[in-house]
Amino acid sequence: MITPQIDIEESDLSFGYQWWINTKENVHFMAGSGGQYAVIVPDKNLIVVAMAEHDTDGDLELGFETILDIARQIRDMAM
Repeated sequence: MITPQIDIEESDLSFGYQWWINTKENVHFMAGSGGQYAVIVPDKNLIVVAMAEHDTDGDLELGFETILDIARQIRDMAM
């Protein structure tokens, strides 16, 4: 699932089988409907899951850059 199948030009991102791969930071994530995400940081044995409220017209939806920033902060705090 996390083997890159499509490289996104001018980006550190690739796409596997339903997973986005940040090759620079070794972070993998899925983006679901309405702002739901699952982020995996293999180096820290860390999984971050964000749920979202549907039917909010995006009012409560976090973008993937925000989710990755949260995952980075958690990663940096992890031993």
